[in-house]
Amino acid sequence: MDNAQINNVINTLKSECSENDAYLGFVFNEINEFDCQIKANKEGLILHAMQLMEASLEIDKRTFLQSETYKINNYTTLDHSDFLLSEVEFINHSKKKLKRPEVYKQTFKDKLGCLFGFLIISLIVVCLIVGFFTSMNWLFS
Repeated sequence: MDNAQINNVINTLKSECSENDAYLGFVFNEINEFDCQIKANKEGLILHAMQLMEASLEIDKRTFLQSETYKINNYTTLDHSDFLLSEVEFINHSKKKLKRPEVYKQTFKDKLGCLFGFLIISLIVVCLIVGFFTSMNWLFS
């Protein structure tokens, strides 16, 4: 699609959809906190798609010398959304060239550090309990 066709679609969508009736919300899944859902009506989805199309027109105007973003209007977003999708970050390479962020894997030293910390806290709690009972025996005997 060229820019003129995209502009034509955007103008058509603006004229056919009411901003007053549109709603769109991003909510986290109740079962899995890393999964999210979109709750929206037809107008909200259409207006959000229109905003993304507007962002696609802006990408041609960018130089990509630095990280550049495009602000999205959140007039369709519900007040009770868990988060807002407010920006689009532009990139100028294909999906194949994108690197996924590495997932942190816990090393043996990390696990050993957690275990050591747990043992120290447990030892302190045991010492406090023993000290409490010893002082009570000393006071009341």
